[in-house]
Amino acid sequence: MKLIIAVASPHIKQIFFDGERVCMIICFKRSKMILATIVVLLIIPAIMAVSKHICPEDTAKAVSTVFENQATSDKALVYLFMDRIQEQSDEFYAPYYTISSTIAYYFASVKEVSEDGANLYITFSTLPYIGPHDTMGEDEIMFLINHSGEIAPAGLRHLRNYPLPDNLANIARGPLPPITND
Repeated sequence: MKLIIAVASPHIKQIFFDGERVCMIICFKRSKMILATIVVLLIIPAIMAVSKHICPEDTAKAVSTVFENQATSDKALVYLFMDRIQEQSDEFYAPYYTISSTIAYYFASVKEVSEDGANLYITFSTLPYIGPHDTMGEDEIMFLINHSGEIAPAGLRHLRNYPLPDNLANIARGPLPPITND
Protein backbone atom coordinates (compact mmCIF):
# COMPACT_ATOMS: atom_id res chain seq x y z
CA MET A 1 0.00 0.00 0.00
CA LYS A 2 1.35 3.45 -0.87
CA LEU A 3 0.54 6.74 0.84
CA ILE A 4 0.29 9.82 -1.36
CA ILE A 5 0.43 13.24 0.30
CA ALA A 6 0.01 16.48 -1.61
CA VAL A 7 0.99 19.57 0.43
CA ALA A 8 -0.23 23.13 -0.16
CA SER A 9 -2.22 25.38 2.94
CA PRO A 10 -3.97 24.51 7.17
CA HIS A 11 -6.16 21.38 7.03
CA ILE A 12 -6.81 18.05 5.36
CA LYS A 13 -8.77 18.64 2.19
CA GLN A 14 -9.45 15.03 1.24
CA ILE A 15 -8.72 11.43 2.27
CA PHE A 16 -9.63 8.58 -0.02
CA PHE A 17 -8.77 4.95 -0.71
CA ASP A 18 -8.49 4.10 -4.40
CA GLY A 19 -8.22 0.33 -3.96
CA GLU A 20 -4.44 0.33 -3.83
CA ARG A 21 -3.42 3.48 -1.95
CA VAL A 22 -4.62 5.66 0.89
CA CYS A 23 -4.44 9.20 -0.46
CA MET A 24 -4.51 12.39 1.64
CA ILE A 25 -4.52 15.91 0.30
CA ILE A 26 -3.33 18.23 3.06
CA CYS A 27 -3.22 22.01 2.80
CA PHE A 28 -1.18 24.16 5.21
CA LYS A 29 1.12 27.18 5.36
CA ARG A 30 4.89 26.67 5.65
CA SER A 31 4.92 27.87 9.28
CA LYS A 32 2.66 24.99 10.24
CA MET A 33 4.54 22.39 8.18
CA ILE A 34 6.20 20.67 11.15
CA LEU A 35 2.94 20.36 13.10
CA ALA A 36 1.10 19.00 10.08
CA THR A 37 3.90 16.51 9.38
CA ILE A 38 3.71 15.21 12.94
CA VAL A 39 -0.08 14.88 12.72
CA VAL A 40 0.19 13.01 9.41
CA LEU A 41 2.83 10.66 10.81
CA LEU A 42 0.51 9.88 13.72
CA ILE A 43 -2.46 9.26 11.41
CA ILE A 44 -0.64 7.01 8.90
CA PRO A 45 -0.41 3.91 11.17
CA ALA A 46 -4.14 4.15 11.99
CA ILE A 47 -5.07 4.43 8.31
CA MET A 48 -2.78 1.53 7.41
CA ALA A 49 -4.30 -0.65 10.18
CA VAL A 50 -7.86 0.13 9.05
CA SER A 51 -7.06 -0.47 5.39
CA LYS A 52 -5.65 -3.94 6.16
CA HIS A 53 -9.14 -5.01 7.25
CA ILE A 54 -10.48 -4.61 3.71
CA CYS A 55 -9.36 -8.22 3.21
CA PRO A 56 -12.02 -9.90 1.08
CA GLU A 57 -11.71 -7.36 -1.70
CA ASP A 58 -7.91 -7.47 -1.61
CA THR A 59 -7.93 -11.26 -1.58
CA ALA A 60 -10.46 -11.42 -4.42
CA LYS A 61 -8.36 -9.02 -6.48
CA ALA A 62 -5.26 -11.15 -5.83
CA VAL A 63 -7.01 -14.42 -6.75
CA SER A 64 -8.56 -13.01 -9.93
CA THR A 65 -5.10 -11.67 -10.87
CA VAL A 66 -3.69 -15.16 -10.29
CA PHE A 67 -6.36 -16.59 -12.61
CA GLU A 68 -5.58 -14.04 -15.32
CA ASN A 69 -1.86 -14.86 -15.10
CA GLN A 70 -2.27 -18.66 -15.16
CA ALA A 71 -1.10 -20.76 -18.05
CA THR A 72 -3.77 -21.60 -20.59
CA SER A 73 -3.65 -25.24 -19.49
CA ASP A 74 -4.43 -24.24 -15.87
CA LYS A 75 -7.33 -22.08 -17.05
CA ALA A 76 -8.62 -25.08 -19.00
CA LEU A 77 -8.51 -27.19 -15.82
CA VAL A 78 -10.51 -24.53 -13.95
CA TYR A 79 -13.13 -24.46 -16.72
CA LEU A 80 -13.36 -28.27 -16.88
CA PHE A 81 -13.67 -28.68 -13.10
CA MET A 82 -16.00 -25.73 -12.35
CA ASP A 83 -19.12 -27.86 -11.84
CA ARG A 84 -17.24 -30.25 -9.55
CA ILE A 85 -15.65 -27.38 -7.62
CA GLN A 86 -19.09 -25.80 -7.16
CA GLU A 87 -20.55 -29.13 -5.95
CA GLN A 88 -17.81 -29.57 -3.34
CA SER A 89 -18.21 -25.99 -2.14
CA ASP A 90 -22.01 -26.38 -1.88
CA GLU A 91 -21.60 -29.61 0.08
CA PHE A 92 -19.12 -28.01 2.49
CA TYR A 93 -21.11 -24.80 3.16
CA ALA A 94 -24.61 -26.37 3.29
CA PRO A 95 -24.58 -26.90 7.10
CA TYR A 96 -23.54 -23.27 7.68
CA TYR A 97 -25.68 -21.20 5.27
CA THR A 98 -29.26 -21.36 4.02
CA ILE A 99 -28.30 -20.52 0.41
CA SER A 100 -25.56 -21.88 -1.83
CA SER A 101 -22.38 -19.99 -2.52
CA THR A 102 -21.13 -19.13 -5.98
CA ILE A 103 -17.66 -19.80 -7.29
CA ALA A 104 -16.84 -17.82 -10.39
CA TYR A 105 -14.08 -19.06 -12.70
CA TYR A 106 -12.09 -15.87 -12.05
CA PHE A 107 -12.11 -16.64 -8.29
CA ALA A 108 -10.64 -20.11 -8.82
CA SER A 109 -7.08 -21.03 -9.70
CA VAL A 110 -4.91 -24.13 -9.94
CA LYS A 111 -2.70 -24.25 -6.87
CA GLU A 112 -0.97 -27.56 -7.51
CA VAL A 113 -0.93 -30.60 -9.77
CA SER A 114 0.84 -33.67 -8.38
CA GLU A 115 0.94 -37.42 -8.81
CA ASP A 116 1.65 -40.54 -6.78
CA GLY A 117 2.22 -43.01 -9.59
CA ALA A 118 -1.19 -44.10 -10.86
CA ASN A 119 -3.16 -41.06 -9.64
CA LEU A 120 -3.06 -37.34 -10.36
CA TYR A 121 -4.13 -34.75 -7.77
CA ILE A 122 -5.30 -31.28 -8.71
CA THR A 123 -5.74 -28.66 -5.98
CA PHE A 124 -7.75 -25.51 -6.69
CA SER A 125 -7.77 -22.30 -4.62
CA THR A 126 -11.24 -20.78 -4.45
CA LEU A 127 -13.13 -17.80 -3.02
CA PRO A 128 -16.82 -18.69 -2.72
CA TYR A 129 -19.19 -15.75 -2.42
CA ILE A 130 -22.84 -14.98 -1.79
CA GLY A 131 -24.91 -12.24 -3.38
CA PRO A 132 -23.04 -9.40 -5.04
CA HIS A 133 -19.59 -10.88 -4.45
CA ASP A 134 -19.64 -10.97 -0.63
CA THR A 135 -16.77 -13.38 -0.08
CA MET A 136 -17.52 -15.97 2.61
CA GLY A 137 -14.23 -17.86 2.78
CA GLU A 138 -11.06 -19.15 1.20
CA ASP A 139 -10.81 -22.83 0.35
CA GLU A 140 -8.56 -25.36 -1.34
CA ILE A 141 -10.45 -28.14 -3.10
CA MET A 142 -8.59 -31.26 -4.23
CA PHE A 143 -9.58 -33.88 -6.81
CA LEU A 144 -8.05 -37.25 -7.63
CA ILE A 145 -7.90 -38.53 -11.20
CA ASN A 146 -7.07 -42.21 -11.53
CA HIS A 147 -5.36 -43.93 -14.47
CA SER A 148 -8.69 -44.65 -16.19
CA GLY A 149 -9.80 -40.99 -16.06
CA GLU A 150 -12.28 -41.30 -13.19
CA ILE A 151 -12.46 -38.15 -11.08
CA ALA A 152 -13.23 -38.18 -7.36
CA PRO A 153 -13.15 -35.48 -4.66
CA ALA A 154 -10.01 -35.88 -2.53
CA GLY A 155 -10.55 -33.19 0.11
CA LEU A 156 -11.40 -29.62 0.97
CA ARG A 157 -9.31 -27.39 3.22
CA HIS A 158 -11.16 -24.39 4.61
CA LEU A 159 -8.49 -21.75 5.14
CA ARG A 160 -10.36 -18.62 6.19
CA ASN A 161 -13.78 -17.20 7.06
CA TYR A 162 -15.00 -13.76 6.10
CA PRO A 163 -17.92 -12.18 7.95
CA LEU A 164 -20.90 -11.39 5.79
CA PRO A 165 -22.47 -7.92 5.82
CA ASP A 166 -25.39 -7.30 8.19
CA ASN A 167 -27.97 -7.55 5.40
CA LEU A 168 -26.91 -11.20 4.83
CA ALA A 169 -26.61 -12.20 8.50
CA ASN A 170 -29.96 -14.02 8.37
CA ILE A 171 -28.62 -16.69 5.98
CA ALA A 172 -26.14 -18.06 8.55
CA ARG A 173 -27.34 -21.23 10.29
CA GLY A 174 -24.95 -20.84 13.19
CA PRO A 175 -21.22 -20.54 13.76
CA LEU A 176 -18.97 -20.21 10.74
CA PRO A 177 -17.15 -23.31 9.47
CA PRO A 178 -14.02 -24.33 11.36
CA ILE A 179 -10.64 -23.52 9.83
CA THR A 180 -8.58 -26.49 8.63
CA ASN A 181 -5.10 -26.39 10.18
CA ASP A 182 -2.45 -28.42 8.37
